[in-house]
Amino acid sequence: MQRFRRSGEIIVLTGIRRSGKSTLLKLEMKSLAERVEKEQLLYINFEDPRFSDNLNTRTLDMIFETYRENINPEGEVYLFLDEVQNVDGWEKWVRTAYELRKAKIYVTGSSSKLLSGEIATTISGRYLRLDVYPLTFHEFLVFHHMECKNISDYSAHRTAINRFFTEYLRYGGFPRVVSVDEDLKKEELLSYFNIHHKESPVFRPGRNCVHTINNICYWVTL
Repeated sequence: MQRFRRSGEIIVLTGIRRSGKSTLLKLEMKSLAERVEKEQLLYINFEDPRFSDNLNTRTLDMIFETYRENINPEGEVYLFLDEVQNVDGWEKWVRTAYELRKAKIYVTGSSSKLLSGEIATTISGRYLRLDVYPLTFHEFLVFHHMECKNISDYSAHRTAINRFFTEYLRYGGFPRVVSVDEDLKKEELLSYFNIHHKESPVFRPGRNCVHTINNICYWVTL
């Protein structure tokens, strides 16, 4: 992320929901707070329930203007727009802010919505993309405070690593699922499935495969 920051381009984090995009964004803010004033950091989460369902560029204008008037009138701005695909026309606003050098901009959102078609064209040549995925097995082990860099590490911790691998195969690498207690993992995964169920075009009414996919997902979680 720090390497991307030096480029001066718009930084775009995309990926499946719950893969850790917002966490990476907040880690970047924490890193920046060590070298700039906290007032220079503006974070907006567009999934905050206090927002209405009709978000548009006027919303962005109002927030940015209020921030400039009351918090940071003159200093450099680092702008973090989380789940920005919920804002109609966001890409044109971001492009203008970038071209006018109003802020250094970070955005996150769903892979399928954030950089599709016209949106990608609007900010083409102005952004660097970072795809965020669930944890790899190596990262999964790090979450459990275990290193496995070579065959010697594996030999020394064979039993624990095999147990973790079984858990990884069963529950996957979503960071939140990894961190919750065993009895909550299945419920956490089902909540993710329900979110993706609502948003994925695969599950639109009329698709013949919907019932089959639902059944597969049900049996996998047993």
